[in-house]
Amino acid sequence: MEPGIQTGSVIVVKPRGDMTRFHKGDVITFKMDEKTLVTHRITKVVKTGNGQVFYHTKGDNNNAEVPNPVLSDNVVAEYTGITIPYLGYFVNFAQSKNGSALMLMIPGVVLLLYSIYTIRRAIAEIDGKKPKNSREPSGKNV
Repeated sequence: MEPGIQTGSVIVVKPRGDMTRFHKGDVITFKMDEKTLVTHRITKVVKTGNGQVFYHTKGDNNNAEVPNPVLSDNVVAEYTGITIPYLGYFVNFAQSKNGSALMLMIPGVVLLLYSIYTIRRAIAEIDGKKPKNSREPSGKNV
């Protein structure tokens, strides 16, 4: 969908209302198969006599349309126009083995470092409260 939506971006979509209401030029998200969601722009709307609506779609950066028209029942949401660039790369990495391990280790390391900092600060505070030269109340050095 480049240049409008950069590769690796996360987009915000709204599942709302009647999925037969879209027009040419609208951007929709639909089920390509059981596990795949695709976001494309509608290039043509076909309404059949029995009330079904099919959408011909194409990615903005693609030369050809998707070969099979999308049935309105497969449309899950409409693109809101909100895009978060590059977040998709991070999400994909976080879902990998290495990414999951790193996502668990980073908070652990941060907590460990914060604990060390807190302990050192507490020790310094305790050491700071002890007078260096203890004197008796009479003012004589001990």
